[in-house]
Amino acid sequence: MLGVDVFSGCGGLTSALQMSRVSHIASVEIDKSACLTAQNNFESDQIYHDDIYKIDLQRILLEKGIEPGRLDILTGGPPCQAFSTYGQRDITDPRANLIFEFVEQVKKLKPKIFLMENVQGLVSMLGGSLLKELLGAMNLAGYHTIHSVEDAVNYGVPQFRKRLIIIGFRFDILSNGSSLPDAEFFFSSARTHCLPRAREIGQLSIYLGEQLLPFNSVKDAISDLVKVKPLPPTGSKGNDFVIDENRKIYNHSCKRMLLKRRLILSLIGQGEYGAAMNSINCLSDQELQACIEKVLSASDYSRSLCMCRSQDRESEKKIQESLLLMLKNGIDREFLGNIVSHGGFKNKFRRLDWFMPSHTLVAHMARDCSDFIHPMIPRFISVREAARLQSFSDEFIFVGSQFQQLKQIGNAVPPLMLSRLISHAFEHVGLTVGESGIQNQLVA
Repeated sequence: MLGVDVFSGCGGLTSALQMSRVSHIASVEIDKSACLTAQNNFESDQIYHDDIYKIDLQRILLEKGIEPGRLDILTGGPPCQAFSTYGQRDITDPRANLIFEFVEQVKKLKPKIFLMENVQGLVSMLGGSLLKELLGAMNLAGYHTIHSVEDAVNYGVPQFRKRLIIIGFRFDILSNGSSLPDAEFFFSSARTHCLPRAREIGQLSIYLGEQLLPFNSVKDAISDLVKVKPLPPTGSKGNDFVIDENRKIYNHSCKRMLLKRRLILSLIGQGEYGAAMNSINCLSDQELQACIEKVLSASDYSRSLCMCRSQDRESEKKIQESLLLMLKNGIDREFLGNIVSHGGFKNKFRRLDWFMPSHTLVAHMARDCSDFIHPMIPRFISVREAARLQSFSDEFIFVGSQFQQLKQIGNAVPPLMLSRLISHAFEHVGLTVGESGIQNQLVA
């Protein structure tokens, strides 16, 4: 089986192809740092750092002996910023046209199957007319399509992440005895895991007579890293690692922060938004002292004072002295309230829930991880922990600065989800992919 991916990012799509036992032929990505990570994990001469408008994929495949029509699958995740509800949703954004450039690549390469991934905001863009136009263009290119907004948590990914999935089947492939699957039937039969609410009401989650597996939680994904001290941000090329029980763990680095911020983090409960002030008002003196002790002992995650501004150094010393006095003389709630008040919006900070999937990882966490606080430790999640929440294996090593690594992960597609959908599409039309390469990379 032969596969190509475009708008491929750091390698989530490529990983999905390989997990589905598809031979990877080429990837195209315009972001340099993402390409460097992909080249670090796959055959570097198959990763093309280029503009999709300029590269001639048809020529590249012909040079490899692959004529149009022979390619088994083309996958792609065109940029979503123009459609995302997190942004301005600007149809005049030049990136909005890239979904149609994906169709142009489909026309040129004529794969048997294609799979396109994007944000669910594309469904409602321009009242739904944009999606209708896109599906029409795919039909004119010679493909029957099915589409659905799917949640990654239904595919074993420990993260709520809803994405629009469009799968196209070439007309002649379906004329060989297969029929266009009903979209609801196809996607429901592809899902492998149930949503949390099914477990909470004490019922078995059944789809078409098959029992689904329980969802994977944050704890399932990262619990073995709790006792592994993360590295500080190093701006490395991906070769930094920590050793735990004779195994190397790459990219286990997290942002350092001032004592004030670590105190805020310690006062936020699992699954809660910015509730530090509530904790000060509701917790007993003994509970608040326990939080203070935890913060003062977690110096591994503190920012070095020599790297701080002079006013921050003075503030840090004062806060530390005051917290130590509270352990000795009792809690000063007014002083604590002044410490944890901040200029950000009320729900700036959010802690992950140990026993639930993560909320959606986003590229913005490269700038600010305050929405992704570790459930058990007063720190932000590490790069490796974020990668696991996206279902990347520990063998996948990210390169570049920590900023670049987190951005790559936030923009990535979850390999576990896409590999299942790719294999399911092949199975429907009777294309042989061999024994499934899908494996759950999570910690049991």
